[in-house]
Amino acid sequence: MPLTILVASVNYSDFLRLTLPTLTPFGKVYVVTSWDDPATKEVAHANGAAVCYTDSWYKDGATFNKAAALNDALRLAADDEPLDWVLSLDSDIMLPPPKPGSAPLETLHPAKMYGVRRLDCIDMETFERCNTEGGWFDLPMIPLPSIFSTPKGPRLWGHRLTANPIAVQGYFQLWNQDYWGREFKEYSTAAHYDVEFALRWADTDRMLIPWPDYTAVHLGEARLNWKGRTTPEFATSELDYPAFCRAAEEHYRDQSQKAADSVRRTADS
Repeated sequence: MPLTILVASVNYSDFLRLTLPTLTPFGKVYVVTSWDDPATKEVAHANGAAVCYTDSWYKDGATFNKAAALNDALRLAADDEPLDWVLSLDSDIMLPPPKPGSAPLETLHPAKMYGVRRLDCIDMETFERCNTEGGWFDLPMIPLPSIFSTPKGPRLWGHRLTANPIAVQGYFQLWNQDYWGREFKEYSTAAHYDVEFALRWADTDRMLIPWPDYTAVHLGEARLNWKGRTTPEFATSELDYPAFCRAAEEHYRDQSQKAADSVRRTADS
């Protein structure tokens, strides 16, 4: 089952240099950007990703209509080949490499939406330390949004009716497009569209992806840039990203060994 990955990137080429090489092992990547962002185009082409150019970011006077741009990328991808599983991913998200021989999409239910947790790599100093000394999986976890109890039931951010905060943020939303055929509702900024999209699935149908040890790494400051890029750039042009992949592979081996040891201890007892 093929995976199609949509990555929105306008003035995010500094992050894309590090994140995109970790995405291409999973499937075909479409980077959606604006016509006036040649740096993103350069990084995408260097990594074998398809590029979707669009002016929809600013349609009808919008400040940053990310949903409209992603919808354009969805349509472009569908024109290339029928869509099955689709992953909408922020350009500042690194993914650990898939385990050798694994076929994770085959374990997923097409009626459900999936999310992941993310570790926080907030600045260049932290990135360089992890990249040279290790410690990727010791980074702090960014908490999921809080659920508030109200007289009318549990609410996300105090007003969205839900008891489940998983996959309501657009940094990682995985769903089966062949099963659902859905597009994003458009807004004038990058806020709201991801929450509205996720809440189309029932609370019981939004879940963390059930692949062992699967966690994303977020680069830079989180929960900003709703109206376009305002945060400082990472000086990434000379950095070596593969150290993250090696760290993830070692982490997988350690976890697999621990699981095997646990099974042996249980059998011995």
